[in-house]
Amino acid sequence: MTIYYSASTAGFYDDGIHTTLPSDVVEITREEHQALLVAQSEGKIITAGADGRPEALAPAPPSLDEAKTAARAKVDALRQAEEEKGFVYSFPGPVDDVVQTRNIRDLLNVQSMVTTARLLKAAGSTDLLPFKAGSNVTHMLSSADFDSLGLALSSNVLKLYGVAWGVKNAIEAATTVEDVEAAAVWPAAVLL
Repeated sequence: MTIYYSASTAGFYDDGIHTTLPSDVVEITREEHQALLVAQSEGKIITAGADGRPEALAPAPPSLDEAKTAARAKVDALRQAEEEKGFVYSFPGPVDDVVQTRNIRDLLNVQSMVTTARLLKAAGSTDLLPFKAGSNVTHMLSSADFDSLGLALSSNVLKLYGVAWGVKNAIEAATTVEDVEAAAVWPAAVLL
């Protein structure tokens, strides 16, 4: 079985499998084929050289706009990852524990508990409500405690968005791809 490469289709062909071959195929060795596939798996692009033979080249660098788009997406992912870590909160006692914000469900749970506590307070109830934190410990909280927890949650989310906006502003101000890449980092001082 012989391996071929076609510049017109940018594809490989094996005469043991393919019965019809493009007219521009060039024969390559199995070793060349394997080396090209390894190079492709490492991020290189297989393309035809001037002689029609396949070669592996590094991809063209992104344009400034492409780099900015990718960097903004990276910042969004970094912000989301920081949000999902949760944040440390001082519960009554005082006991520091993690408020989980792994996903939208966790955020809605806290907001729902804050609303429930406010409704109970408006109805004249002084009952304490349970809140299970990251350590799996249940903390009993008053309406005022839930208000504080809700404010802490909002403050944490706003802080993370503020950092993301600052990084994105630096990305937008960048004038080179290198400057974009340098700007698209999450500041270590903000890590929770």
